[in-house]
Formats: sequence, C-alpha cells, structure tokens
Amino acid sequence: MDKKFIKKTVSDTVCRVHKSGGYAVLSNCFVRSTKISCQAIGLLGRVMDLPPNWNFTKAGIIAICADGETAVESALAELEEWGYLKKTMQMPNESPDGRIHYVYDFYEYSVLDTSLPQYNYVIETFTVDNATLNRVKKDSNFTMISNKLLRNKNIKNKFLGFLLKVLSLPNYWNLCERQN
Repeated sequence: MDKKFIKKTVSDTVCRVHKSGGYAVLSNCFVRSTKISCQAIGLLGRVMDLPPNWNFTKAGIIAICADGETAVESALAELEEWGYLKKTMQMPNESPDGRIHYVYDFYEYSVLDTSLPQYNYVIETFTVDNATLNRVKKDSNFTMISNKLLRNKNIKNKFLGFLLKVLSLPNYWNLCERQN
C-alpha cells in the first residue's frame, strides 16, 4: 500500500483482537447466513480482519478488493439491508473538520437475519475514530481463517465468501455438487 493512499483515508474502523499466529477468528453467525450473498460475506470477512490502525473508507476497501466499485457498493448495501452494517451520516457541525462524514458500524451478528439460529452471544465493541466494529465474543461457533487468504486482494469477495462458508462447515460435513 503506498503512503499517498494512506494519507487520503479518513479514520474509520477496525480492531482485530482475537488473532493467533496469522489467523483471523470469524463468527459463523454471518459466514453461515443464507440471507446474504457470498459477495457480502467475503467483504464482511475482509472488514473483520482489518488491522486496528486501518482507516476505513469505501475507496480504501475498494483498493484491497479484486471487485470493482459497483460490486463493493452493492455488497455494502446488502450488509446494510440485513443489519450487518449501519451507516450514519455525520453532519459538518458534528465532525472535527467541519465536513460531512459517514460513520460505519459493522456487526458479525444481525437480528434481522432470520436464517441464523438465535444465539446467546456477547458483543465486543471496538471503536477507531468514526467507525465501530461490533464483534461476537468468540467462545464458540467460530472459524479460524488465514490472514493471507482474507488479505489477498486478487480473490473476489464472492469467491472468498463461498470459501469462508465451506471452511466454516464441521469436519463431518459432506460437501457435494448438486446433480440436476
């Protein structure tokens, strides 16, 4: 990532605290959803893995994804529709530089997503400047994923999302292609 790009970003998200040896720990809550697309799952997986000093912007997330701007915006809209993202406009009088900004709150679990079992969960909240990451405390129902996979910007979000779904399945799961 070049320094010029970093200077153009606005502080916005994300903390990563449950890491061990180059792995991200993702909640199966969003990974196993049948309401959101693999593209949205892949994008949320990338966001949940961002380092604590990442400055979240739409342009920044587009830069680290193989998908184009339209695909990323579509995935963000889908996450917002299903309650995995809450985007709030911050008016000029509410921001330090007197400009309009957006505050992004990302969630690993959404009560709007009825395809998921209702879990007893604890939310851990991490805030960096004008964004918040609301993560499910990982004491069960999670999948460990290599950071290298999540940070590979050559993999499109829809393929990453599908891979996350497959990797989250239990060891006894039999995966087969449907025969027509």
